[in-house]
Amino acid sequence: MQILRDQGSDEQVKRFSEPTRTENKLLVGSASEPGGGRHSSTALPVNGGFNLNGVKHYATNATHCTWMTVHMFNTAAQRMETVVVNTATEGLEIDESVWDPSGMRACVSPLLTFRDCFVPEDCILRNSRNFYEELWLAKINFGFTANYLGTIQGMHEFARDYLRDKGQKDNETYQSALGSISARTDAARLLFYYAANLIPTEREKAIVLSNKAKWLAVETFNQLAGEIGQLVGSSGFFRKYPLERLVRDGQVHTLHRRHHVGAMVVGQYELGLQFDLNRS
Repeated sequence: MQILRDQGSDEQVKRFSEPTRTENKLLVGSASEPGGGRHSSTALPVNGGFNLNGVKHYATNATHCTWMTVHMFNTAAQRMETVVVNTATEGLEIDESVWDPSGMRACVSPLLTFRDCFVPEDCILRNSRNFYEELWLAKINFGFTANYLGTIQGMHEFARDYLRDKGQKDNETYQSALGSISARTDAARLLFYYAANLIPTEREKAIVLSNKAKWLAVETFNQLAGEIGQLVGSSGFFRKYPLERLVRDGQVHTLHRRHHVGAMVVGQYELGLQFDLNRS
């Protein structure tokens, strides 16, 4: 919805968001491609619009929408374009059978295959060239990091309450472990808040900081996922508790952004080298 509001005309925003108001449909975005590329899915200019070909994956909730924004490479102009595709478009295949991960099972993310899909001109967003210029790939860091922090907080609170009610809360080793978990969780959250607060005035610095916050959140999750079993024991992972799902979902979700690339971008920024925020 943010990309639609940023790049679309007022008429387009109203038209494409209408199903969310009247039919309880979602508005979905799709950019990711198998292999981590950006330009293999193409938009060929034809009379009256674009002809789309290619494959997109991780199109979350594509089976629950009428319209979705899709980022395609304009082969004639050699630039990215944002188009809005109706899920009933001829030549579009939405395959949800591919979604079978160990975690995030409820977050069904189909594979999209475009075979000569025609998109008319009025479905090309007015400012569709702004995807990279406005650093939308980089801004996604804030959304991912917020998700990671919520998972960490849920795990932390479960471990705390479990120790209080059923565990060995008087054990000093467990007390120390819980204290370190709390400190890391708060550090990641505060860095995230700091980055978000800078966006209106220092966008580039804010997005660099968002990479730091994301890195710290992922590291905190990985450390917590490895330690929490020692605090709550195997019984804490019984399915009647939320912990096992939090861990499974987090293990899949924290892989959705390039953890090492985010750290590399921060290093390049620190050294005064060229860097690409959209890579992170």
